Amino acid sequence: MLVTDYQFISAVLEKRDFTAARIWWRHHIYPVPETKYFVYWKNYLLNKIYEENIEAIYTIHPLEGETNIFEGLISEKCFITNKVNKILVIQKLTQCDELEFFKNKNNV
Repeated sequence: MLVTDYQFISAVLEKRDFTAARIWWRHHIYPVPETKYFVYWKNYLLNKIYEENIEAIYTIHPLEGETNIFEGLISEKCFITNKVNKILVIQKLTQCDELEFFKNKNNV
């Protein structure tokens, strides 16, 4: 999954980026914890990650208003962060109870 505010990247690469949102602007585009639609957004994003068999999220910075898309969504034990360089961060998902919920939910 590619997370970036640079919308042209997936078009230039001509590859599907599995993004869940066209723009990643916390407080503007998708809900934050303790807001009306946060649980819906959290379930949508994590379910999409599971359904698409996404193992890593590649984030190209800067992102408007945030540094970590998982902040408030899942605990840090569910991913390993590797800062490749000044603008690229890779978050590799690990096995954890929070993500197992979606796996089990979809296998029912």
